[in-house]
Amino acid sequence: MQESTFFQEHLERATKRLEETTERLKQEALEQGLQQGLQQGIEQEKRESTIRHILVVLRTKFSADIVAVLTPAIENISDVERLEALLPAAVEAENLEAFARILHEGGS
Repeated sequence: MQESTFFQEHLERATKRLEETTERLKQEALEQGLQQGLQQGIEQEKRESTIRHILVVLRTKFSADIVAVLTPAIENISDVERLEALLPAAVEAENLEAFARILHEGGS
């Protein structure tokens, strides 16, 4: 009888530790998932913001109708670093053709 109680207590302690570990791992996974989602959201907002800035600069300097031709190519760029490099290029471009060359040289 005493042996049975010992094993029962041991089993209960092991089960409790397993449940606590499982709950801790679930919480860690949830936190990691939230962190990754937040980081992806920040990157997406940064990308969209940079695209908006490039288009504002181009529309300010050049005809909005002409800029509309390049808009899809700019919006298809997923690399934030590439977009960030295009922003000063848009500011410095003497004409839309010069910017278009830079846009197409770097690929998308």
